[in-house]
Amino acid sequence: MSKRISNKLVIAAIITCFFFHLFNTSASAATSNENLLIQTFHEDVTGSGAKDTISLKGTPLSKDTDYYQNITLNITTSEGKELSFPLGGGYHPELSFVDLNHDQINDIFFTDSGSSFNEKYPYKAFSLKNGQLKELPKPASPFVKGDFSNKFKINLQLDPSDTPMTIDLTEKAQQYIQIGVYDQSGQLLKNPASISVGTISKIEPVFLGKQQGYALRSYLPIGGISKDDYLGSIETLWYFKNDQWQNLQTQWQPK
Repeated sequence: MSKRISNKLVIAAIITCFFFHLFNTSASAATSNENLLIQTFHEDVTGSGAKDTISLKGTPLSKDTDYYQNITLNITTSEGKELSFPLGGGYHPELSFVDLNHDQINDIFFTDSGSSFNEKYPYKAFSLKNGQLKELPKPASPFVKGDFSNKFKINLQLDPSDTPMTIDLTEKAQQYIQIGVYDQSGQLLKNPASISVGTISKIEPVFLGKQQGYALRSYLPIGGISKDDYLGSIETLWYFKNDQWQNLQTQWQPK
């Protein structure tokens, strides 16, 4: 009789543990799938003169990471109209409000500052006018051409019509000698196909003054034989005019 009671208690304990584990797993999944409010702002982005409510929402990937998936831009205008736009995922999504297209109405600029310098930098710009949310086009990648040359140098060209500038690699000479790109005298032994050109790693609004308003400055990382062989970045100033971004200035910034 006691053995039967003991067996029943063991079975009951196993069933209890199973349902306890199932409940905790379901609760954890529900928590990780919950759509959370990340940020809320009150700005006039319609030109009505009244404040609109703009927020970012996202779903945490897990309790152990700061990464949000399914981030959405949510807008409730002062007239009560609701708009939403998917933004993908990111670690530190941020919004700023500046007039990028120069129509006297603040636009919405989204970035994710959690990306590393050599990763693709997520960003989007939106204009909201006449009840329509419109994504502004992105600036094109600037022209870049670079080749290794003798005496530990790279010839870098930022415009097809410009004379190439020279980047000195003397500080990295031993590294390039060891991997067989140069000999001890600086003679080029093998020429990599080209320098390593990354994707835009950062872009930010820049105020040019009361007359011109805001522009965007982008940063394009440049490496030698690979993206990890970081040499510096190409900084480009972009100005929105006639529904497109115009390159105002491009310059080389060494590491």
